[in-house]
Amino acid sequence: MLDYPNPNTLLSNLLALLGLSNAPPAPREFYLISPDSGYFLETGYAGLGRFEPQSGSPFNLGSLDGTYVYASLPAASLASINTSGILVADGAGHATTTADLNVGVGTINVLQTDVTSTSTYHLTDATAGRFVLGTTIVLYEIAPGRFVLVDTNVLTTSPTISLLY
Repeated sequence: MLDYPNPNTLLSNLLALLGLSNAPPAPREFYLISPDSGYFLETGYAGLGRFEPQSGSPFNLGSLDGTYVYASLPAASLASINTSGILVADGAGHATTTADLNVGVGTINVLQTDVTSTSTYHLTDATAGRFVLGTTIVLYEIAPGRFVLVDTNVLTTSPTISLLY
C-alpha cells in the first residue's frame, strides 16, 4: 500500500480557496505479477495502473526514431479530447504526428481526422530517458522502442497519458 503525503502549505491554501479538501487521497494498493512488474488500484475511485522497470539507459536523441502508434482517452470531464494517431520521429529531433481527434464538450462531439503537425523534440535527461516534444509533451522511454507520453499543458481540461509503440 502507498499512502500519499499531506499536501504542502501552499497547495493546502489553494485547495481551501477552491473549497476542496486538503486531505490526501486514499492509498494505492500494489500487486506484483512478476518479481519486477505489477499493477496498482486506486482505493478511493476507479483507477488502475501498471508498473514495470525501465531498461535501455543511457538514452540519446536517436532513441526516439521510427513510427509509433498512440491513443489517449482522458479521464471523464465536461470537456475532453480523445486522440489516436501516428508519431514519426527521425532520431535527430524532428517529429510529425497525424491524428484523429474527437473533441467533446458536454454532449457535443466534433470529429477531426488526419490532423497533421510537425514539431521538434529534445532529450532533457539521458539517464531518465526524458524527452520534451514541442513545449508541453513529455515522453519517457520505458524500453527501446516503447514510450510514455504525458501532456503537461496547464490549460488542458483533461490531461492524458499515452503509450507509444
